[in-house]
Amino acid sequence: MVGEQYLSIILPGETFKSTYDAQGIDRKYLSRTLATGGADINSLVPWGVSGVFCAATLGVNPFEYVGYAFYSYLNPLLTLILGFTVVAWKCRQNVLHA
Repeated sequence: MVGEQYLSIILPGETFKSTYDAQGIDRKYLSRTLATGGADINSLVPWGVSGVFCAATLGVNPFEYVGYAFYSYLNPLLTLILGFTVVAWKCRQNVLHA
């Protein structure tokens, strides 16, 4: 896990950009995936910028606020569900109409 959210967005983004294009998947889904995997999860990484900020602001150990970080857990789950339903459905519709 990268402690810096910008690296966790840029590196996978550059890596998977051509794969999304080759599969015909709109880049807005890549953007959504990168935001979820990078920025949202970053607050759970104790040595990351967001994790240090949250711990310092709350004045607690990072492992103490992990149980209350609902957004950081729910958003990746929602992204997976949408990825398997909405994105797959849209890709199938594009193939059928092509």
